[in-house]
Amino acid sequence: MGRDMQFKWRYTNHVEGSIVAPEVGKWNNHGAGKWLSFERIDGLVFTGSGSMDGSGSGLRLVISDEYSPNTDGIHLSESQNVRIQNSIIGTGDDCISISDGTSNVVIDGITCGPGHGISIGSLGEDQSTATVEKISVSNSYFLNTTNGARIKTWQENAVHISDVKYNNFWGTSSKDYAVTLNCSKTVACTDIHLTNINITTVASSVENTEAACINAYGEADGYLNTDMSCLHYSEIKD
Repeated sequence: MGRDMQFKWRYTNHVEGSIVAPEVGKWNNHGAGKWLSFERIDGLVFTGSGSMDGSGSGLRLVISDEYSPNTDGIHLSESQNVRIQNSIIGTGDDCISISDGTSNVVIDGITCGPGHGISIGSLGEDQSTATVEKISVSNSYFLNTTNGARIKTWQENAVHISDVKYNNFWGTSSKDYAVTLNCSKTVACTDIHLTNINITTVASSVENTEAACINAYGEADGYLNTDMSCLHYSEIKD
């Protein structure tokens, strides 16, 4: 074979049954922090109708209750070309959290709840530069969550949020404020586009929900049940 030929391996894990972790008292300090570990793999795929049971009732893992702290369902960091789909996640923290160095992520068909929603961040702690890009969330449901889809940053100038699209959101909020765009006072959020936002509230008898904005620029169009007048208008780049 020619020396210029290159091969890319794809690692597929097909699960039909249940993978069950040892109970808390049986770890014996052997890999207690790594129930399943995959390192230095390009192209890891999980398929099948099976399940993974972390036996985490004593550790508040896997599906957990809404009062369990720091129990992200799935956390991505320094990851590229990831797809998460057709999953049910219940936790006391983010159903899915995405941090620095992550790009090209497709999240589709997720049922999240209880939990804090699907979150990017927090980014920019101690004025550190952070990059997260090309994240797509679609066809997902948030049930009894404190948030829906959100981006979290520290109030500093290390992170600029831009080119964010919220399309076709509908549902019910426990508060009058259905959209919050509180951006850094030193670095504005730009190119924020909202289309077809239909979120009602059970908190009062008002017909329309409201939005709260700080230093946010973009545009809102389509059907809007939420008052987006706080968003500073700016033409969105193609």
